[in-house]
Amino acid sequence: MSVFPHHLPPGSIASSSRRVFLQAGGLGMLGAHGLVGQVQATPTAQLNDSGFGRAKRLIFIFMWGGPSHVDTFDMKPNAPAEIRGTFEPIATSAPGIQICEHFHRLAPLMDRVAIVRSLNHNDPAHLSSAHTLLTGHLPPVNKTDAIPPGPRDTPHIGSVISRVMPNPPGLPPFVTVPWIVSHPAAPGGKAPGQNGGWLGRTYDPFLAEGN
Repeated sequence: MSVFPHHLPPGSIASSSRRVFLQAGGLGMLGAHGLVGQVQATPTAQLNDSGFGRAKRLIFIFMWGGPSHVDTFDMKPNAPAEIRGTFEPIATSAPGIQICEHFHRLAPLMDRVAIVRSLNHNDPAHLSSAHTLLTGHLPPVNKTDAIPPGPRDTPHIGSVISRVMPNPPGLPPFVTVPWIVSHPAAPGGKAPGQNGGWLGRTYDPFLAEGN
């Protein structure tokens, strides 16, 4: 994930072809730094560019407080005991790639999975670091748990996709389940980077809470 500290003003995205979207790195990061920073206005007709491929949906799983990388996809079996996890690595269908022993049903499919192990940041705060992860941009105020979501935030990747590739009428293009990520102990409460940001509330996710 490349991180850029600048923040673009509302209206800086007009429309973009699917090819430009991919070239800009939107799906490659699962964070849209290249898209929101580089796309140029493109005729709407080009949105039907056949070069986009077969993918029609994107499922973004944000594992807030989830298992560590050393217990899942970056096992580090040769690291000292105080660093490596407690689980054992297993071989997969991708040569040289090992994953956690508890992912035995995923192992045969790993030749179709891209693992990125080079992502990092130096933000110790929960809320502002979530903005960095979800958008590919540093937040308006970095390294803090005191700032809630706001109109200066970079749009979530789902909001960007909603803007450049809208769904048919009647279908929400961007859905969040089961809730907006929050940190009750943090002064800011909810994590920034989950909404439309400077694109506007029109591009906030459809929130499906409850059962």
